Amino acid sequence: MFFGTYDHLWYLITCCVAMYIIYFFINKFGLRITMVISLFFYGCSLLGDSYYGILPVCKLKNFIDTYIFYFGEVWNSFIWVLIFILFGIVIKKYNLNKKITHGKYVFLIVYCLFILEHFILKYLNIERDNNTSIFLLILAPVIFINILNLEDKVQINYIKSNAEILKNLSLNIYLVHPLIKLYIIKFLNIDKSFILFAIVLSLSIIVSYLIYYIKKLIYCKQKYKRSNL
Repeated sequence: MFFGTYDHLWYLITCCVAMYIIYFFINKFGLRITMVISLFFYGCSLLGDSYYGILPVCKLKNFIDTYIFYFGEVWNSFIWVLIFILFGIVIKKYNLNKKITHGKYVFLIVYCLFILEHFILKYLNIERDNNTSIFLLILAPVIFINILNLEDKVQINYIKSNAEILKNLSLNIYLVHPLIKLYIIKFLNIDKSFILFAIVLSLSIIVSYLIYYIKKLIYCKQKYKRSNL
C-alpha cells in the first residue's frame, strides 16, 4: 500500500492508489484545491528527501521522521505521485502541449537548472536522498509535453504498427532491469559506472523483447487452438 513490494515496484501500486485519491479529492474539493493540497504534499516530500538538511529540530521534522519510519519513504501514493498525475490531467484538460511553444529550449533550460539544483544540494550536504527536487516538478511535465508534441510529427502508420511492442517493451524493461542489475553487480562486481549502465540497458532490452516474443507466441497458439475448436 505504501512502499510497494520490491524496490522499484512501489511505483505501480502507487499510481493505482493515487488515482483513487485524486478522484475523491477532485470530486470533493475541485481541481484547484486538489492541486494546492498535492503541492503541499510534494513540499513535504522535498523536506523528507532532497531538502532534509534544511529542517531544524522541530515538530515538522519529527512528523516527517515518523512518517518515514512507518511508511518506508516519502515517495509514495499519498505524498509524492499525486502532483505528477494531476499535471497530466491539467495538460489534457487545457491542451497545454499546443499552447507551449519552443518546448525543446524550455526542456534544455529546466534540465540544466535541475542538474544545478542537485549539484548544489549535494555540495552543501543537504540531501538525505536525491529522488525529489523543485525543478523535477517542472522538468517532468515539460518532458511529457515535448513527447506529446513529438507524437504529432510522427507518421500515424508508424505509431499504429509499433505502439504495441513499444508499450510492452517499456513495461518489461521497467520490471526486469533491477534484477539484471543485481546479478551483474553480484557476479561481475561492476557497480556505479557507465559500463554497468550500458550492460544493464542492453540486456534489459534483449530480455524484455524475449518476454514480449514468448507472450506473443503463447497468444498466437491459444488463438489458433480456439479457432480450431
